Amino acid sequence: MLGAVGKGQPQSAVQPQAGSDGAVRLTFFALMLTLMLGGNTVEAPPHAGEAYNAPPRLPADRKLSADSDAYRAARNLLPQRFIDLQTTRFVVISDANRHWTRHQAELLERTYHQFERFTRRLQLRRMPLRHKLVCVLFERRDDYQRFAQSHDSVTADWITGYYSPKQDRVVFYNLQSSTVTTRTRGTVEPTTAQMLALDRHGAPARPLSQLTETEIIRPTRRRDRHQAPSAPRGINDRSVKAATATTVHEAIHQLAFHTRVESPWIENPLWISEGLATAFETDRPNEAFGPDHDYAPRREQFQKLMRQNQLLALRELVKYTRMPDDSDETVKVIYHQSYALVTWMNRFRKTQLRAYLRALRSEPPGRPTADRHLELFELAFGDVDRLERAWLRYELDALDLDR
Repeated sequence: MLGAVGKGQPQSAVQPQAGSDGAVRLTFFALMLTLMLGGNTVEAPPHAGEAYNAPPRLPADRKLSADSDAYRAARNLLPQRFIDLQTTRFVVISDANRHWTRHQAELLERTYHQFERFTRRLQLRRMPLRHKLVCVLFERRDDYQRFAQSHDSVTADWITGYYSPKQDRVVFYNLQSSTVTTRTRGTVEPTTAQMLALDRHGAPARPLSQLTETEIIRPTRRRDRHQAPSAPRGINDRSVKAATATTVHEAIHQLAFHTRVESPWIENPLWISEGLATAFETDRPNEAFGPDHDYAPRREQFQKLMRQNQLLALRELVKYTRMPDDSDETVKVIYHQSYALVTWMNRFRKTQLRAYLRALRSEPPGRPTADRHLELFELAFGDVDRLERAWLRYELDALDLDR
């Protein structure tokens, strides 16, 4: 999940602007008590922050320094009890137990290697990292919440982790040690009841860009309500798997912008930004993962939507840079459909996918129109309707084979 851009933090350079309405990039995960990941993130454009300053040309094999504006800003906000754990490409600032801290650090490095494998196979040039990327870990959920609310404007108390692009850090807490997980371990009823109560105070039907952060998060919480009762295994096991997927997803957002695989200067289409992040989700990080490996929870949900004829027209999907509305169904469809589209593109349209990402990076800073996004898509992939028929024909054939 990407946290809201914090205010009043020091910045090191003139910031790129992707629009004038003050919207911030948000990606919210409601993964605490469900594995089925029903449309986890909500996006608005990246505007500013250290991750987006123009990088110098650096040798890819240079030893990275832990020192950065992002590191100093995080360190200045945290108590002295937090210790640093450095890996080759990350600096983890943590007060969590040593075992989980090391596990998270290793997972971040593992995610980098899988991200690097993807870009290498796609023959996509990426910028080298300028410094080690920052991750903050909390042992206690209440400490995490205070930090998220005070410094990154993340106010919902059930969010388990996020990426703040302006402050350029990923932040998580130890889900296994949280009182919520302990209290509800082995049952889903308390969480379901909480979600039902939240539904009774449903968010107003307004454009997503006009909603408060809490209202933006609600649709994801409602998706959890629909999935939680059918969960086949214990809360603890699911929470570990969900936390793994969350960590990987957020790290991919951080890596994609630092390496300029995604352009930080424009409003990127949801299908490519969230499609890439969801395509890396995994609950088996010791195995290869990424767009060339299916993630069963996503795949199953996409196939369900396809069977129910609930997919969006591709010519509409590729235009969206923000959610067209805040309904459960819209958010769910966009994220699962984007996942499936990116994994298919990676398998059967590698050359075009590479050209498309390069074209987005070549766009002038700002907010391309919906028509411009459709134009860029068709310049790379050809006629959108023809491509849609080829894609869905493949997906339907694969669905028939699975029966």
